[in-house]
Amino acid sequence: MPFPSTSRGRRAIVVLALLQSSLALVSLSYAIAPPVAGRAPSVDVALGATTLGLALFTVSAVPRLGMSGLHTSLVAFTVVVALMVATRLTPQGQVAVAYALVLETLYVAFFTSPRSTHAHLVVMSCAFLAAVTYDPEGLNPLYVVIPLATMAMTGVVVSRLVSDQRTVLRHQVRLADHDPLTGLLNRRGIRTEAEIVRSLAERGGRATTVSIIDLDDFKAYNDTSGHAAGDALLTNLAHDWQSVLRRSDLLARIGGDEFLLVAPHTDGEGTAALVARMHAANPSPWSSGTTLWATEENLEAATARADAGLYLRKRTSKLTRSARARRVRGTGDARG
Repeated sequence: MPFPSTSRGRRAIVVLALLQSSLALVSLSYAIAPPVAGRAPSVDVALGATTLGLALFTVSAVPRLGMSGLHTSLVAFTVVVALMVATRLTPQGQVAVAYALVLETLYVAFFTSPRSTHAHLVVMSCAFLAAVTYDPEGLNPLYVVIPLATMAMTGVVVSRLVSDQRTVLRHQVRLADHDPLTGLLNRRGIRTEAEIVRSLAERGGRATTVSIIDLDDFKAYNDTSGHAAGDALLTNLAHDWQSVLRRSDLLARIGGDEFLLVAPHTDGEGTAALVARMHAANPSPWSSGTTLWATEENLEAATARADAGLYLRKRTSKLTRSARARRVRGTGDARG
């Protein structure tokens, strides 16, 4: 699976390649100006060239290989750092190089999941321990504990902070696209989702319908029963309607007592059956207007046409009720 082609995905690749390139430059600088006299530069040249090749792999191959390629590049980077630690001649040099693992910890905590961060922490810790115990005579416990503790604290804390931030962002996105009372999509949310489901239906040569639903006498219900009862009615309606809708259907609350239903892969007859199931799911009185969503128009145009059908149906229903009431009154007067 290719790596996500988002700005975050591109940044993840660039930052890792820069991190690897920086370590390559450090290793090559050690070869040019060895910090310890008498050291042969060949090892540092080999490690620097290897790390530079790893950076090229990250830029060229990870976008095609996806997350598996990213994790492979990270593990290879850990191995190279461990080899650099193992080939240092002093404990101070080992600690200095080991802080590349701290930077790698920051990277995985920011760009990967908490589970992946913990897994990489285990790999990095094991690699570092293997590197510093390569020469047990020069082993200094203090120089082992400090990098390990820094890696652990950095990984756990930063990973938790990033995870909490992502949770908050997801919650904010949901609030922006959903109605807080019913949990349904709002006007903004359904505008985006509707275009997607209509496009998918058109690819299969199927129609999409748009329906406006308006509760009958909702204001009077609110006035007599109270706003809390009105909110409960709206919540129950949303729950009952969703229980009979298909997974592909979109239902949104776009006004106080007004809802919008987008039904893909459905013509007028299919929508009528769908609306009948919604009526059966909840006995509260409501009216609807439905229209086919034409290919060349946007959602607002289809909604306006469905709304006109709703208005006509409500007006016809009101006239019918008025005529029936007049007939009843006329019959009563004749009997009297």
